[in-house]
Amino acid sequence: MDENLAFLAILVVILFGFAFFANLSTSSGPLATPPNPDAEFGVVREQKSIFDVFEPPPPPPPTDDTTQTEDKTIESEKKEERYKQYFSISSANARSRNPDTEYIDIQYNPPENESVYISNWKIANKRGGSFRLGEVTNFPGTGTTPNSSPLIIPQGGIIHVITGRSPRGENFRLNKCAEYFQEHNEYIPSLSVSCPPPAQEPGQDGLNDECFDYVQGLWSCRLAEPPPVGFGDRCAEYVRETASYVGCVDNHRQDKDFFINEWWVYLNRPEQMWSDVRETITLSDERGIVIASESYD
Repeated sequence: MDENLAFLAILVVILFGFAFFANLSTSSGPLATPPNPDAEFGVVREQKSIFDVFEPPPPPPPTDDTTQTEDKTIESEKKEERYKQYFSISSANARSRNPDTEYIDIQYNPPENESVYISNWKIANKRGGSFRLGEVTNFPGTGTTPNSSPLIIPQGGIIHVITGRSPRGENFRLNKCAEYFQEHNEYIPSLSVSCPPPAQEPGQDGLNDECFDYVQGLWSCRLAEPPPVGFGDRCAEYVRETASYVGCVDNHRQDKDFFINEWWVYLNRPEQMWSDVRETITLSDERGIVIASESYD
């Protein structure tokens, strides 16, 4: 008898629990009687799954660094589109089989005076060989100034890229005194400048007549022979310090027209860079974007 009562009690508990949970999970129909006086009739509440708790959080808003990076990329793309209009390549003497005379020209002709840093830009041939343009010296042949400066090309600039080795062992920017270099070395292409003549240099008021007359006859951009001993030590010193490349630079480095917008950049290769039959020459910026190209066959 006791066992039957216990069994009956358990059965009642189970049935009660069944009814309770069944009522809790009833379908979405409206409630006939609100569970409290403030409940709303006929309102269906959204059933939420336990998995809703584990939905991934929304992505974080962009940080300042991300925004700045995106802005820089957009600005770079705008500049590249402009550069594609203003940079050009000339094959010049690219068909030469001699690396010391093989060269191409890079020209930059924007409508406004805007300079561009291009030390990290590269030139490449169709076979995949590429070379960085690198740094230059603005004062070649002088030991008083640094030999390495960024390659920054202004409006109207031209860069001669020579495949072979530099006679001076460096890349350089042309200046109004550089023709002195051609007295002892050949440059391809030639250095198209004319130095100020010694006869026009300052400091001649203290020279005697013989020395003054001697200086008036000196060639421009040529190292002068020492004057006759009878002209005096002052004359010899003046000629030595004036009629030379270093003397020319010292006297004219502050001139507004001292620098010429031409550069000689050397790849220092012992063999050809460009095919003498057919070739595609490309100029790419530091992001690898092709800015200019030139083909020939």
